[in-house]
Amino acid sequence: NVSLIGTLLLPYATSDGKNCAAKKLFISGTFESVPEYAFCLCTSLTNVVLESANLKTIGENAFYCCRGLNCDISNIVLPSVTTIGAYAFAADGGASSGKKMAIKGTVDVKQLDYLGDSAFLQCPNMQKFIARSGGITSIPAGGTWTGVFFGTGLKHLELNCPKLNSVGANVFKNSTSLTNIVIGSTNLVTWGSNLSCANLKTVTFYGESNNT
Repeated sequence: NVSLIGTLLLPYATSDGKNCAAKKLFISGTFESVPEYAFCLCTSLTNVVLESANLKTIGENAFYCCRGLNCDISNIVLPSVTTIGAYAFAADGGASSGKKMAIKGTVDVKQLDYLGDSAFLQCPNMQKFIARSGGITSIPAGGTWTGVFFGTGLKHLELNCPKLNSVGANVFKNSTSLTNIVIGSTNLVTWGSNLSCANLKTVTFYGESNNT
């Protein structure tokens, strides 16, 4: 019956997390967030299961560099989550390192209000991202080696978020498996340049756009 998860829950003393030997975590309760840096650099973690009907936030860097995680991401990003912070599931600070996350599966949330930069950087086994509604207004642009979905294995992206106004450049860079994008917004104005989506087949927009 956990009501609060603290920052740096599993402390580390080296940059590769060798001092954290935990491999599996099961946390159940009423907690509302996984705060920033809670499990970052815990490279021995292979499985995390969270159970809380109140979970809303996955903080910045919450699972940063947890490259051993090979569980389904739906066990962590529960349907109730509305906020996913920057680098929450990033393999490293930038894709130039070549390091990747093993986490897999589908993110399917009821409402999305915020999505931080490079949240899923180099997650090649993550296949779908679905937001069924939400108040998010923008998806931040990435850089040369960064981006929200940079290097993911996404095949399907669906954002039924009526207030979405802009999608930045490089958001989907190197997401070569992406075949289908669905955007439900009546406020979309800007769609940034996104490279390396060689297998993209359909992009569907629902709602009248204010601009091209």
